[in-house]
This record gives sequence, structure tokens and C-alpha cells, in this order.
Amino acid sequence: MIDQLVAVVSEKLGIDASMAEKAVGVVMGLVNKDGDNAAVSALFDKLPGAAALAQQYGGEITEGGGGLLGKVSGMLGGNTGDLMGALGALKQTGLSVDQLGEMAPLMKNFMTEHAGEDTVRQAIGSVPALKDFLG
Repeated sequence: MIDQLVAVVSEKLGIDASMAEKAVGVVMGLVNKDGDNAAVSALFDKLPGAAALAQQYGGEITEGGGGLLGKVSGMLGGNTGDLMGALGALKQTGLSVDQLGEMAPLMKNFMTEHAGEDTVRQAIGSVPALKDFLG
């Protein structure tokens, strides 16, 4: 099923499937890394392939994204470093800021349709770094 989300992101953003897969995988990786275990398990159970994609691309999320930005985000505490790391990984996909903005509602709508609003809200709500992106 996660391959359907990748296809939607690829088609709607006009990007190749490998770029879309990496972008979706990085977001799922952040959910997997920082989300409440029970909420994430419930979400991934309803989105077959999501856990595998999260594992595949979650390692690309480096704490703070490195460089000066990483140091600053590290000083801010909380999960800001994870958000910056995810943004750094997403930037490496070649997506523009506008495309990232378009991707967020595509992902949220797809997940809500297939996993249910409560499940998505609980999983995304447990990841402070994603509340604004997918919230």
C-alpha cells in the first residue's frame, strides 16, 4: 500500500518514483524514530510497507542535519534536531520547498483515508517535529 502513496506523490509532484520513495521514506522514518511506539505500530499496521520504508530511509535522518544549522538546532533542544535532520535528508532528494509543501497534504490525506483520522492524529501528534508539517 505504501507504494500507492509513493505513486501519488510522484505523480502529483511530477517527480520520479525513486525521489518520491525517498521523500516518503524519510518522513516515515521520522515518524518511526520519534513517534509513540503504539501509535506508530497502529499506523504502520494499516499502511503495509510503511515500516520497511521507514527502516530503509530512517537512517538518513542525521541529528540536527549537520553544520551550523545542526549546532543551533541542537542548542534548541527537544526534537528540533530530528526535524532539521529530516529536512536535510528531504533536501537531498532534490525536492523544492514548494514541493515539500505540496507533499505534506498528499501524505496526510492518503494516510487518513487508509488508516483513519484518529490513528494518523495519534501517530503524527506524537512526533513534535511533524506537527506543523503534517498536523
